[in-house]
Amino acid sequence: MPRVGPEHENYVPRGPYVWGFPLGDLNFQAFSSKKMFDPRWHLRKERFIAYQVAMLVCLAAECTATYSLDKYEDLQKHIESRFSPAHLYQNDLIDMEISTIVLCVAVACLFGADFFFLLQFPRRVYPKWYQTTKKVLAVIITLGIFACALGSTIVVARNSAILGHVSPSVARVAVEYYFRPPLRYKDWAVNIAWVVLLWIGWVGCVAATVVMFLAADYDAVHGTSPRAIPLLPTSSSSPSSQPPSSTSLPPNTASEKIYLPVPAPHHVSLQRVHEEGVGQAVRMEMDHETFEGRGREGSVVTPTRRAEAEQRV
Repeated sequence: MPRVGPEHENYVPRGPYVWGFPLGDLNFQAFSSKKMFDPRWHLRKERFIAYQVAMLVCLAAECTATYSLDKYEDLQKHIESRFSPAHLYQNDLIDMEISTIVLCVAVACLFGADFFFLLQFPRRVYPKWYQTTKKVLAVIITLGIFACALGSTIVVARNSAILGHVSPSVARVAVEYYFRPPLRYKDWAVNIAWVVLLWIGWVGCVAATVVMFLAADYDAVHGTSPRAIPLLPTSSSSPSSQPPSSTSLPPNTASEKIYLPVPAPHHVSLQRVHEEGVGQAVRMEMDHETFEGRGREGSVVTPTRRAEAEQRV
């Protein structure tokens, strides 16, 4: 028996349930681009794109800040152990890097959780307190990323590590011996990359927060069920109720289609064709499934057969 997922009309949640989530609906096929970017859910594609940009770029900023933090900690340890009683003052940079790591983890937790729930449980209806908490956390985290990006920019652009408790000659020898990373923060490309990635991640957080608000407000009014989208594009002009005469069909005009009013949910179109041995004819295409479009039926219809088809319609 084929699996009936949340994208189907006759969907029924499958247990067992944990905190109200039907674990039987978990499916790796949900990670396919076809289901991730299904247009029947409002702002689904936009949310996935914004969430991924925010999470991945902030993850890159977090990893870069972690690398810089580790290198400056090693620099302090090596200088203080080899050139005692030297002490390296770099707490300003360390504080901003720790703040970056913490806030980027918060970005991954919030938007990553919403990403997974939207992917696996798109029909889930959440209580009002959950939606409010999610919005508040999104705003706080986005403001925190902005403050962290601004503070990191100021520290990297203006400040430097200070080597104290030793004479200038000893300090110069220590800096020449341990030259990487440099004491002046902006002279190291890793610090520049960390700050740039953090600003890009903040832009992604703003976009993710905006679409999260819009999607939550839409779901509160219209629900979380998928929308019905017609398979065939609608014409700007209303289709004529009278089909054209078979004598007025010019040959080789296959690009033009005539849409006939037919009972829902089927869609039928007659396409003008010209084939050898048949003469002037039309091709009738009929969708024999709903908007999911599992297949088509097509056949060449001569003027005689076409008249019979029009009478049936």
